[in-house]
Amino acid sequence: MGGTRRSARQLTRCVDEGQGTMVVEGGRRPALWSEVMAEAWREALSDAEVRELLEMRDWRSWLSIAVDWGTIGIALALVARWPNPLTVVVALFVIGGRQLGLAVLMHEAAHRTLFRERRWNDLVGNWLCAYPVWSDLYPYRPYHLQHHAKTWTENDPDLPLAAPFPVSRASMRRKIWRDLSGRTGWKRLKATVRRDLGLSRGRVKRNFDAGLDALGGVVVTNGVLLGVLALAGHPALYLLWVGAWLTTYSLAMRLRSIAEHGMV
Repeated sequence: MGGTRRSARQLTRCVDEGQGTMVVEGGRRPALWSEVMAEAWREALSDAEVRELLEMRDWRSWLSIAVDWGTIGIALALVARWPNPLTVVVALFVIGGRQLGLAVLMHEAAHRTLFRERRWNDLVGNWLCAYPVWSDLYPYRPYHLQHHAKTWTENDPDLPLAAPFPVSRASMRRKIWRDLSGRTGWKRLKATVRRDLGLSRGRVKRNFDAGLDALGGVVVTNGVLLGVLALAGHPALYLLWVGAWLTTYSLAMRLRSIAEHGMV
């Protein structure tokens, strides 16, 4: 490494000692550990290590997509082969986790880091990752980039995901119950419908042409999934996909938000 590089331990100590600030609307504030590392991580790595980390390999993205959908297929097949309450519960948690995995791949596509070619990045990011979990890469991209531009300010669209933490155990139990009972998913469903009809009341207005045609990709991809299950002789398994989206997917998203943004 070059003589000007600092180790990860030195960077951590700078944050612990209060060194480093972030420019935000209205002035400055102390930098979060994650923000300092995001700005200075290159200093802890050699040039070769940086190139290795930043090199995009399309095969890795295809593998990630295949693993997610393959895992979902195995979970559905498990219930088809041994239909009982235990396999249904296992499948719901597995599918909800992999729905989050697809959403994470959509996130990579939003940063244009899923595939090297932009056309494939957006096409695959939407049709194999975003649409199946009722999302859309194009409105998500400006929404998410605003989160990066205004992290931890009052204009951060993702602030409600992390601001309440840490919380009491009782509060966390209530949140988990809301997720697994479907209350969180039902709320998200209504908000998503309003968004796609151009009636969103969220803190960020997503920039795209709203209307019923915005549901096209969602309808097509979910229709294909239902059709495949019907051809396999198990159309009722589609209810596991919907049920997971309303329940365990909500919990998986919450846990990811806590881990990434809650600093607990």
